[in-house]
Amino acid sequence: MQIKTEAQPHTTADPSVAAIIQVISPVIDSAGLYLEKIALTGPKHQRVVAIGLDLPDGQADLGSAQLEEASRAIGAALDANDPLPGAYTLEISTLGAEHALTNLRLARRALGKDVEVRIGGKVRTGILTDVTHTGLSLNDDGDVTVYPFEDIESVRTVILFGKPRGSQHNGRKNK
Repeated sequence: MQIKTEAQPHTTADPSVAAIIQVISPVIDSAGLYLEKIALTGPKHQRVVAIGLDLPDGQADLGSAQLEEASRAIGAALDANDPLPGAYTLEISTLGAEHALTNLRLARRALGKDVEVRIGGKVRTGILTDVTHTGLSLNDDGDVTVYPFEDIESVRTVILFGKPRGSQHNGRKNK
């Protein structure tokens, strides 16, 4: 798996997206947040600007009040600077409870959470206990296993409703 060691700054050849990033970056920075993703979709008369925000580090979750405050400030900045001509719909969200861990920042933010690791065609779930530049550690029912990034096909946070925390293989408890 290709885990990026550093979250990549947003670069784009699309001048509209670049203009939006230039306007919203100071607002996001002043709110103490991190711009995780941005997408501009739809035809010119029905454009959607989708912005994904996150906290820059730590294991805390981005709360709805903080997200709402940031949404208002971003909307005001876009209205004042008008980097995108015409009407558009602004969507601001977090990554959600379940999302891919594609870089070390995201993986470190998931420490202590349930994750699903796909390795060798099999799925392992457990608690993410450590992340280094070379791999991650997963607690499967008290047994901690280190998985090197080069062996991991994918890794993502998961919510295990009604299931015990620990080792799960294709939805079944492994003993």
